[in-house]
Amino acid sequence: LLLQKMEALLRPAFLAPFTETSLAKDLPRLASRIAITSPTLCLDARGSGGEEERTSRVFQVVSLLSAVLQPDQCTEVEELCHAYDQRLAEGADPQIACTELLGALGGDESPVVRALKLVRQGVVLGAMELLRSQAPEGVDILTKDVRSVDGWRVYIDVQQAFQIRHVRKEQSLDMFGDATQHFEYEFEVSATLDSALSGVTAAWLRVLHAEYAETMKPDRRAELQQILGTGGAIIFG
Repeated sequence: LLLQKMEALLRPAFLAPFTETSLAKDLPRLASRIAITSPTLCLDARGSGGEEERTSRVFQVVSLLSAVLQPDQCTEVEELCHAYDQRLAEGADPQIACTELLGALGGDESPVVRALKLVRQGVVLGAMELLRSQAPEGVDILTKDVRSVDGWRVYIDVQQAFQIRHVRKEQSLDMFGDATQHFEYEFEVSATLDSALSGVTAAWLRVLHAEYAETMKPDRRAELQQILGTGGAIIFG
């Protein structure tokens, strides 16, 4: 049962019409955290210099995915992306402008839109809820995000298989500034799509790394390590 939980979470999340999800809201704010790799083209997590500075990050992500997934439509897609950037320059709400762009691309029929459907906050929040469900009753593993450039990264890998990975860092709440029981962990939630980008074929949640304050009480460290370990374990796959 545990091995099916991530797929059970992500399969319906992927299949939902994009208009019924938070994609148009989340993509503009997550675009700068996206890195894309493919055999021919790549995009780092943050653009720098030259032409990139004159286009929005959504423009860069969408146009590169189009170049990889549907190269015969690059010109049309770039025109749509320019229209999106113009709407932003005119003061349009990014969510509304992004909804228009995703619809103009073809909506759920577009391979570019389908490639982006799991670039959503709900993917990470759902994974964290599953992770917390592993905690025994009375064990607190509530956390907050680590606000840094690498605190949340999204990788889109267009290789022999198509994979989307969220890598996120969390840290303890440390009430009243007391860091004696501080802990941090980094986890990855990953989904592999089929060749037609029509469904999720595999998914997993993995704790990549966990750190505990040297001042942490031994019993507290033991209960946290029971859930988070020291990193590298696949919790749900």
